[in-house]
Amino acid sequence: MSTRIFFGEAGTGKTASMLRKIKELAMKGKECVLFVPEQFSFDTERQAYFSVGAENIRYVSVTGFSKLSRAILKEFKQAKPVADNAVKLVTMWLAVEKLKGDFLYFDKTANSPAFCGILLKTVAALRNAGVSPDDLNHFLTEENALDEELADKTNDIFSVYAEYDRMLTENLDDKLDDVSKAAVLAEKHDYFSGKYLFFDNFDTFSEVQKRLLETALKQCEESVFCFTTDKPDSNKREFL
Repeated sequence: MSTRIFFGEAGTGKTASMLRKIKELAMKGKECVLFVPEQFSFDTERQAYFSVGAENIRYVSVTGFSKLSRAILKEFKQAKPVADNAVKLVTMWLAVEKLKGDFLYFDKTANSPAFCGILLKTVAALRNAGVSPDDLNHFLTEENALDEELADKTNDIFSVYAEYDRMLTENLDDKLDDVSKAAVLAEKHDYFSGKYLFFDNFDTFSEVQKRLLETALKQCEESVFCFTTDKPDSNKREFL
């Protein structure tokens, strides 16, 4: 596997050169996957179609991490219906109601109307960081340097997170888990083998995205990244 990096200021032709590379590969019947942030997928699909051509577009897919992860889960029969925000809020309320009598730190705030919303944001941050309830429990077991107040707070969060996760995922998927689950399946089934991967318009990757990315880069034939830089001397294309 080889990796190439296209970098330069906006408007220096990075994406156009990447699309020419994709067209060259598609004309040879090679499978190309172009990753972009979800908000850019529609415009990029149009751009790829006109750049690659109708006869070659069947070899090219434009996707984001979330979209591809859901597709991987469906392909390997691991997808359940996705819980919406209302279901998540009700599930969190049920978890809090079940556990609030045992809280060490949040016993006085558990009845606040905003409490469940705050916990949902906390759980979302943990999931996006790739931290499962088991990971958090392992941290609590191994970490001895927490003061009593912080330890109580973290234990309460773990208890709610674990119960919420158990209740929610019994019949539904949390979409925030898709990428981490897809990374496991991709590694197990060698999903990216033989594929050529391209990445455009990213300025950072989340921890769970990095997990899928690590697997993808190990398995794929070649990868190309486009990065926009603000170097004073980057007014020309610089391809490595």
